[in-house]
Amino acid sequence: MPTQHATTTDLYEAAYLLCAGHALAETFLDRGRTRAAVTFAFAVSDRLTLDQRGYRVGTAVVNVADFRRQLHALRDRIRILTTPDTRRDYDHATANRPA
Repeated sequence: MPTQHATTTDLYEAAYLLCAGHALAETFLDRGRTRAAVTFAFAVSDRLTLDQRGYRVGTAVVNVADFRRQLHALRDRIRILTTPDTRRDYDHATANRPA
């Protein structure tokens, strides 16, 4: 039986869920919208549902340093998904050296 996933396009909710101990199952670029959006998928569980509810009503509490770390990690994932491969492979160390 395939695992069901709860998805969100909210970067801050995804960072909160990671801080709360939920594993990110998948990150994908959803081009089916007017504008492409990155979607984060988490495995569904009772605790996930409670944490999502806490986030939405404003009772969620996390360590700020951990939240910042998770935001940076998610932004890196977004950059990888949205940047063409040729730009990701660019070697800054050797690009500007004289021949």
